[in-house]
Amino acid sequence: MVWMIFTGLVAALAVVTWYRLPVGTVFGRTVRLRELLNANTRLQLRMGDANRRLAPIKALPAKQRLDALLRLEESHGNVFLTGDTIRMEIVATGISEAVPHIKALLSLPMEGRRAICSGVTMALERLAAEEDYRVKVFALLVPYLDYKGEYSHSPVAVEQLPELLLRLDVQWADRVLRMPEYLSPDFEHFINVLEALNDHRRTVDKDKLEQWLRELDSDNFGYGEGRTYIELARAMSVHDCDVADETLGRMVAQGVEVSVLAAENLLSLRNLPHPRFTLSDRVDKSGLESLSHEERTVWLVDRYNYAMSVGVTTQLDDDDFVPLISSIITALREVDAPKAAIRLTRLAELYWPEGPSPGRDPVSRLIEAHGDDWHELVDAIVEEHQPLEDTSLLALTYELKHADCFQKKSAIPD
Repeated sequence: MVWMIFTGLVAALAVVTWYRLPVGTVFGRTVRLRELLNANTRLQLRMGDANRRLAPIKALPAKQRLDALLRLEESHGNVFLTGDTIRMEIVATGISEAVPHIKALLSLPMEGRRAICSGVTMALERLAAEEDYRVKVFALLVPYLDYKGEYSHSPVAVEQLPELLLRLDVQWADRVLRMPEYLSPDFEHFINVLEALNDHRRTVDKDKLEQWLRELDSDNFGYGEGRTYIELARAMSVHDCDVADETLGRMVAQGVEVSVLAAENLLSLRNLPHPRFTLSDRVDKSGLESLSHEERTVWLVDRYNYAMSVGVTTQLDDDDFVPLISSIITALREVDAPKAAIRLTRLAELYWPEGPSPGRDPVSRLIEAHGDDWHELVDAIVEEHQPLEDTSLLALTYELKHADCFQKKSAIPD
């Protein structure tokens, strides 16, 4: 009898332990013993443990931080994602003692891929990179400009190297990147070299630029050629703004894949504000009434473009977007995007039959009115007017046509 009672108690204790014993937390939720059967839960617990150990290490002085990170990498380096973060922090210490470990990562493509470029960038942004670290890391990375193997087998992202080398040592990198094998359209990453030189305001020979522009002259670019053409125009703007302006203008007029990027660069060349950044900053600081009619039109279409990028139907119950719907529809028509205007009108009428009203829940009303079929109604409206106009390009070309109505960036106070 006693034995049966004892067995029952043990069994009951085992059941309670199995279902109730806490073994950790995941995203603030207590994890019970029985959940360890789930491989994803075990992974989340290991990641959480590694992150908790990593957090206090980040506050240590560089040398102590490196030593602690190396110990943590030994014990938790194989933890998904967190192991990459640990290695990135090792590289980001920016001290010469970290260089041997960077060199070791270069022989391990899977471990080095995220850690090296991101870690060196972090060291530079934190102003933590010692001079000796800069010199040695530069020497380690330069050879990878010539990397010819499979992309996935390289421990560094080769397309990021020109920018990173210039940040490590602008004078020496400038000399390296101007070598004929790199500053040439025949080089696989020529676009990255040219873009990095432009971003760092390094002048490229005018005769070479003119030659490359002639060789690339085309009426219809693919994305890669188009990006190269844009960077050539940016480089040419240092020598001849008119040529750069005409080059970018032709690309905008073609309506090709890179026309939006060309239009953004043309806005910058003409000192005109970008709708997503400059105009939005003005609205945040001074309100929508601070914009001219044309500026307001472009800003509203850009607000619509943002809604498109995150899913326009998800924005129809957003309290910031809903009050703008009528104005956005008018703005879409003004930039010559009637299909987009009609589609947004019909969606708004479905969501808001009595007019937009922030604070209400349109989805609940839709479910009450149409049941599960409301999804099909929305999908039908979304598909009916496909393909839509390129509203991003239309907004930018509208600004270029009405440039006199836009406040120049140089006239906008910080």
